[in-house]
Amino acid sequence: MTGLEHGETVMLLGAELVNFVRERKLGRIVGSDTGVIVRHDPREVREPDIAFFSAERLPLGTRIVGPASIPPDLVVEVFSPNDRDSDMKDKVRMWLGDRCAPRLGRGARPLPDHCPPHWPSPPDPPRRGRT
Repeated sequence: MTGLEHGETVMLLGAELVNFVRERKLGRIVGSDTGVIVRHDPREVREPDIAFFSAERLPLGTRIVGPASIPPDLVVEVFSPNDRDSDMKDKVRMWLGDRCAPRLGRGARPLPDHCPPHWPSPPDPPRRGRT
C-alpha cells in the first residue's frame, strides 16, 4: 500500500501536468483509477499513477467508457521508499517493453540496464548541506 508521501507526490505532479496540457490543448491527463489495457490475450489491465494521451491519438471530444485500449504517450509511476529496484524495473518493462525511458529512481538514482549506452544518464542529485 502506498502512503501519504506517494499520494501527495502524484497529486502535485499531476496538477502541474494537467495545467500544462489543458492550457495547450495537448490531450488528456488521467489518474490512477484509469485502467489501461496492456495486453489483450489474455486481457491485462493496469492503472498507472498518471498517464497522458495526446490529442492526436485520442481526440479531446472522444468519449471513452471502460479502460483505454491504446497505450498512453506518457506514463508516470511514483515509486515508494519501500519499493525494491526489481519492482521498479518490472513496472518500467511492463509499460515500455524493450523501449527506452528516462530513468529516475529514488533520489534521482538511475534504474540500471534499461537503456542503450548512448542514452544520457540522469544528473546526480543535488547534495544537501556542506560539500
